[in-house]
Formats: sequence, C-alpha cells, structure tokens
Amino acid sequence: MLQYIIPGLVFILAIAVHLYTFVHRSKYKHLPQPPLPFRWDWIKGHASLVIDQAKKNDFNTAKIFKLIGQDLGAETFALFVGFHSNSYWIISEEIDFISKIISDHRTFWKVGTKNNPLAFANGVRVLGDHGILLEPGTDVWYHKRKMMDPAFLKKNLKSLMDKMNHSSNKLCQHLREKHDQKIVEVYDVFMKVALEVVCTCGFNLEDDFITLTDSAVNNAVNDLFAGVMVAFFNRSTYWMPWKHKEEKKSLKSSADMLREKMKKHLQERYEAVAAGTDSHNDILSHIIRVISINKVNEVFGEKEDLEFEDLGKLVYLEQCIKETLRIHPPVTITSRKNHHRPETVNNVRIPTAGPRICIGKHFSIMEAKMVISKVLREFQLVDPYPEDKELEKIVVLTSRPKNGIFVKFIS
Repeated sequence: MLQYIIPGLVFILAIAVHLYTFVHRSKYKHLPQPPLPFRWDWIKGHASLVIDQAKKNDFNTAKIFKLIGQDLGAETFALFVGFHSNSYWIISEEIDFISKIISDHRTFWKVGTKNNPLAFANGVRVLGDHGILLEPGTDVWYHKRKMMDPAFLKKNLKSLMDKMNHSSNKLCQHLREKHDQKIVEVYDVFMKVALEVVCTCGFNLEDDFITLTDSAVNNAVNDLFAGVMVAFFNRSTYWMPWKHKEEKKSLKSSADMLREKMKKHLQERYEAVAAGTDSHNDILSHIIRVISINKVNEVFGEKEDLEFEDLGKLVYLEQCIKETLRIHPPVTITSRKNHHRPETVNNVRIPTAGPRICIGKHFSIMEAKMVISKVLREFQLVDPYPEDKELEKIVVLTSRPKNGIFVKFIS
C-alpha cells in the first residue's frame, strides 16, 4: 500500500507546485517576457536563459538584462527564475518607473540578507545583516541612516581636506617617481588611492596603501570582492563542502583580517572599507579616461593644495564627474521588494526595483575633485590607445573595466 501512497503524494505535490507557479506567473502575463521552455524544466522559468547570457557576458548583470530587453523590444519586462515569489522579477530602465521606487523606502524594501553572499557567505560574515547597506528599509535602518548623516555634513567634510590633500600629493609623487612617461593601468592605482582615503578619513587608519606594492589591507579587500562574487554566481554549488575550497578559504581569511584590523580602531564593522573603496575607485579611474585637459590652474592659483571653498569653483570638473557616473555607473543594477501592498506604476505591478542614495555621495565627489584636479595640474594625460573606444566591463560587486584603463602620464 505504502509503495503507491508515496509516489501518489509526490505526483500530487508536483501538480500543486506547477498550478501554484502557473497562477502566480499569470499575474504578469500583460508584461513582455521571453518565451518559457515547453518541457520538464518549465518550472525553472527563464533561469537557463539568464545563466547562458551570464556566461557569454562575464556575469555583467546589467548587460544581460539590457540584451534581453533589446530582444523583446521593451524597457520593462518580466523574468521568472524559479517558482517561489522571490523568483518573479520585473526589470525596468524606465525613469518614471524607477523614480517611484527610490522615493519610497517604506514600501519598497531591499530584498533582505537571506541567502545574500554580501551578508554571509559559507557561514562567513562579510557585511552582516544589520548595517545601512543591507538593512531592508525598516525604521531601524532609517534611524541608523539619520545617525550617520551628520558625519557627511559640510563642516565635517571640511575637516578631511588635509588628509585628502596628503593622499593626492602622495599619488602625484608616486606617479612622478615610478610612472613618468610610462603607460599606467590606472584602475589599480586609483583603487589604492580610494582605499587610503576611505581608511584615513573614515577610520583614522594610517598606512601606505599607494606606494606599497603589497599592502595586506588592499589585498584583503580585493580577495573579499572576488570571494563574494564566486559565492554570488555559484549559489547552487557554493554550499557544497568540496566546491570552491580555495575561494572559501581566501574569503574567510580576508574577512577575518579586515574585521580584526578595524576592531583595533573602531570596534565596529568594516563595511565602509569594502563598500566605499570600489565605488570611489570607479569614479576616479573612469573620469581620468574621459577627461584629459581641464583648466584647474586658475582655481589653484599660487597654492599647492586646494582649500574646501575652492571645490565649488571646479564646476566643469564636477560636470565631467557626474557625466562619467552616468555613462559608467559603479552600481548598474539593484533590487527592491514590495513590502506593504501591490503598487502600480504605468499599469505595471511592481515587486522589485531601485536603489537608495549613497550616504557617502558628497564625500566621493569631494575626493574625486581633489585627486583629479591635482593629477591634471601635475601631468599631461595621453590616451595611448585612442582607437579603443569600447570599454568592456565585468562585475565584481561593482562594474569595473575587464582589461583595465590605460593612461600615459607626462610631467
């Protein structure tokens, strides 16, 4: 008797799951979507399509969704990558659609930290689940954000000028001694600059990140990013003990090293180092590629270093920075989950979308102005490969150049 009951229950469960999936997917039938496979793995939805595109495009998520949207001829479309509710995605590039999301953090929460390798990967705490970066959007997040806002007021940012000037001067000295007349891969150079500025300004952690060829903190941050991405794009196999052993070991040692280093200074999480370094570096390296000449001498005058009041005079440079961020955004995609009730924008029900504004936005722009203006004053920048106009990108937490960014510095 039992030999018939168990297969019967399995069959009924399979039918129930398929019916549940069909009913929920029907709610999105008015949206453009790729055709679903008409075979046994129908329940997986578009998972195979997304994985195939990811392998072809270096896991550049924004590029993957853009290509799918172009094939459909739509800026807003639906994807299904499983049968549970969190696997129903609406992808959109429409400004009005996205603006609705980013203006309402109480309704549209971040998806949360469950199974998110940015929070925990293989049991290793990376950024954790209670910081302002990953907190879904509760009142707890709101009050944490308000507590940190004063640190980024103008009067407090002004006190960081000396440290930023020091790092900018150190960078120029390093370029003169090591790289004058040479072609330089600037992404790596500015990664070190961004790390030093974040550590000195945010944690009062004094170290030579720029000139050292082998910095323990710099290496740990790079290994942390790489380890998290392995966990992110291999979720189906990452939990297996025999898979990705070296990456797991490196991730744990990097996270432990950074946490212990930061505890000596703040007894607090290190998420600002991990999250802030990469986005600051993206701004610096991309803007150097876009702009080669700028009249900053009249702002400097006879001064060796800029003062806080001078930053507002660098209007053209700020416009170049913002245009660079538009063309090469460090974070190309993010998600939201409708927490309270069904919402409609342009007759579209929205379960996901939109980012929260970076708390360190003004800090990053200030840093970019300081470093770039100093470099432009000290060097003539030459693009050694002017015929290479297309910049291939990969995603390692943030979008970054696949083959680097090369500039020739001439004193």
